[in-house]
Amino acid sequence: MLWAARSAASVGLSAALRDLQAIWLTIDRGKNSMDIDSSARAILLELRAKVESGDEGGIYGDRTKALHDIDALLANTSANQVKLLLLPTANLQELSIDCGWGSQFNNLAAQLEAVLGID
Repeated sequence: MLWAARSAASVGLSAALRDLQAIWLTIDRGKNSMDIDSSARAILLELRAKVESGDEGGIYGDRTKALHDIDALLANTSANQVKLLLLPTANLQELSIDCGWGSQFNNLAAQLEAVLGID
C-alpha cells in the first residue's frame, strides 16, 4: 500500500513538473512568442517551397515524405519534431543535397534552430 501511495505521489509530481515546465516556457517566450511562431512558420514555408519546386529526389531524399513532414510541422510546430526533421542525413537534408540546394538548406536550418532555441 505504501508503494502505491509513493507511485501516485510520483505521478502527481511528474505532472506538476510538466505543468511548471510549460508555464516556464510560456513566460520565457513572453511577448515574443508570436514573433517566434511566425518566424518559424515563415522558415518552414520557405523550406516547403524549396521542396515543392525541386525534383522528386534521388536514392536518399523523398520529396513526398518531406512535404508531408513539413506540412505536419506547419499544423503543429514542435521543436522536437523540427529537430528530427533537420538532423544530418535525415530525409530533408538528403533531398536538398540531391536537388542541389544543400547549402540553402543548411542556412534555413540554422535560422530555424536559432528561432526555436534548438542546440
